[in-house]
Amino acid sequence: MLVRIPAEAHYQFSNRWLGATWHFSFDRYFDPERVNFGALRAYNHDRIAPGTGFPTHPHRDMEIVTVVLAGELTHEDSTGRALVLQAGEVEAMTAGRGIEHAELNRGAAPAEFIQIWILPRENHLAPAHHQSRPAPSALTAGFTVVAADAASGSGLPIHQDACVAWAQLAGGQDAAWVVRAGHRAYLHAVTGTATVSGIHLDPDDALEATAPPHDPLTLALSCDAPGHFLLVEVPDL
Repeated sequence: MLVRIPAEAHYQFSNRWLGATWHFSFDRYFDPERVNFGALRAYNHDRIAPGTGFPTHPHRDMEIVTVVLAGELTHEDSTGRALVLQAGEVEAMTAGRGIEHAELNRGAAPAEFIQIWILPRENHLAPAHHQSRPAPSALTAGFTVVAADAASGSGLPIHQDACVAWAQLAGGQDAAWVVRAGHRAYLHAVTGTATVSGIHLDPDDALEATAPPHDPLTLALSCDAPGHFLLVEVPDL
């Protein structure tokens, strides 16, 4: 089953330093029909002004994947770790039994990133962080797994039978993704436009795809205008 989620359906929030688009219920926004999609709990598109950011705040029992699209993002946490994510880099964080962190833009330009929350298969794990920069040649070739189940050996490790894939496609380029049986995929046209299995997506539109319990579902994407595309595949709940 395929369902298009138009850009105007996402919740928009802004203040003096943050511009945010929340695809699912988050913070002050609650929609009982948009709480989660399988094990996908949150999908946020954030833009942070220079010299600002999220002050120290807690997380627990969540797998959090951050994809930086522009600028830079500094992560500091209660384990004593500090790292800077540049545009084109990805972080996977296991909040586990509890962690506090800050996300700050110490750069000169706005920071833009997608943050994805995935429910873990088990709680009370040890907090952990991983960081990587996918090869640009891989991203432009099609969907590249940037985070996945630790047992898979693909991308940064997360603790769920799920994965996050990223593509930077050119106009006229085709790409495909096979959603595993019993899984769901959330595809976001961050920028650019595409037709996915007969459904047109404009910039910031999303597509929910649910595979049957015993059969995979193939998503065939034809990019009309160049841009970033992110896909999150998660188990059904």
